[in-house]
Amino acid sequence: MSKSKPIPVPDLSVEANRETYWPRFAQSYLIGKKIIAVRYMTRAEANAIGFSSRPVVFQLDDGSVWYPSRDDEGNDGGSLFGQVNNEPITLPVL
Repeated sequence: MSKSKPIPVPDLSVEANRETYWPRFAQSYLIGKKIIAVRYMTRAEANAIGFSSRPVVFQLDDGSVWYPSRDDEGNDGGSLFGQVNNEPITLPVL
């Protein structure tokens, strides 16, 4: 798993704190990491976390795995949207 140093959590009810904390939090886990595998979540993995949809999964060189969720509460797998050469691209759920 990731060996990132924990970032102190400020009062997240203050918008300015959220605007600085969450980018730093994400950066602490993702900057400098390398994607070593891309696959879709297996049915067993999805069932284990209560997902009915199976999103794309990225495995990083530190052993962590990352996948999109439908919402912040993790209620189901989500699609991932991006752009390649200014053209939209979607990695849908299965």
